[in-house]
Amino acid sequence: MASPAFEGPSVAYRNYNLDVAVEGEKVTIYTLIERVPVPLSILHHPICISFSFFHGGEIVLMDATLQEEQLSEGV
Repeated sequence: MASPAFEGPSVAYRNYNLDVAVEGEKVTIYTLIERVPVPLSILHHPICISFSFFHGGEIVLMDATLQEEQLSEGV
């Protein structure tokens, strides 16, 4: 599984689109204001996250260490 720190930028570079129009010898490069960028989708990139619950679910810890998981309530 790829690290989320690496996954985000790699997806962004893969979906990068420079919007250009060519009419004869005239080339127009559109800015982000002139054309809306294509939204990135992370629906097909699994992200593995675990949650640990403390004090009856009042405190939730994301991606706990082994020691923190052992001390959690395991809801």
